[in-house]
Amino acid sequence: SPRVLDPKQLPLRPAVMALLLAYTALIVPFEIAELPKMSVTAANWPVFFLNRLADLILLADIVLGFFLAVFDSRRNVWVTNQSFIIRRYLRGWFLIDLVALMPYDLLPYLMPHARVEAEGDTN
Repeated sequence: SPRVLDPKQLPLRPAVMALLLAYTALIVPFEIAELPKMSVTAANWPVFFLNRLADLILLADIVLGFFLAVFDSRRNVWVTNQSFIIRRYLRGWFLIDLVALMPYDLLPYLMPHARVEAEGDTN
C-alpha cells in the first residue's frame, strides 16, 4: 500500500523513542513527587516545555503506528495491508500509547478541585 511506511525508512525512530523513554523514566518520578507543589512558573518552564515536546513526539508516534508495516513472525513476512496494521495496532500497543500520552502534569490545572486540594496540602 502506498500509505504504508517501511520501518527501515525511519532509522532514528528507535533512538528517539529510547531517549524519550529515558527522559520519562528520569523526570516523571520527580514530577509525581512534586506535582501538587509545582506550577508553571519561569523556574520550571523548561520542564513544562520538554513535557509538551515529549507529548508531541508520542502523538506523532501514535499516528505513525497506523502507517508502519509490521512483521508477521508466523508467516515471516512484512505486512503492508493497512487495515491489518490498524487492527493489530488497536489490539496491541494503542491503548498503552494513549495512556502514556496523558499529560499527567497538567491534571491539577484541568481539574480545579484537585488543584485546590493540592494547594491546601502543606506536606
